[in-house]
Amino acid sequence: MADDKCCGEDVSESKCCGTPEPEPPCCGAPEPDPETTCCGAAPVPSACCAAGGGKPMLSVAYDANVHATAKHVKFGEPISLETCGLPADQAQMLNPIDLSALGLASCLLIVMGKAAQARNLCIVGAHADVCYETANYRIAAYNVKIHMPAKMECADRARIEASHKSCPVFLAINPEVKVNVEFVWPE
Repeated sequence: MADDKCCGEDVSESKCCGTPEPEPPCCGAPEPDPETTCCGAAPVPSACCAAGGGKPMLSVAYDANVHATAKHVKFGEPISLETCGLPADQAQMLNPIDLSALGLASCLLIVMGKAAQARNLCIVGAHADVCYETANYRIAAYNVKIHMPAKMECADRARIEASHKSCPVFLAINPEVKVNVEFVWPE
């Protein structure tokens, strides 16, 4: 065992009660039966589920060969993911950094859409192109180009553009990571 402890007792290389210590349940895994947990101890609630009010939202399973399958627990649609380290020309499916970039761009558009709606404006048809830069296996920057569908008056345009800064994903990104957002308006 990694920490040589089970139920608070020193067990060195042996197994607790003849069975290995179970991992705490997390995000979609069923709660184990206390009768079958190590030493009969009650299961420990997972930190990730407890932080979200105990309701699992996402589930990810490692499949093998640097591949995982993720799904939203409620909707159930699987998303195949592969390693982040492949060159773009060798990638065959999304990777976790792709998902973070998609999440950022989607959030920016949705927040801007809400701001437009509040002012009786329409940005239906707006779309974003997003890419990211990495350095030393870390995200260094996100580059988002938002294409707006129609002209707007200068004051409305400024409000819509400024609204992107209230996007929760944008706000959650570490300040060391550059987020470059460019707006493209029709002439």
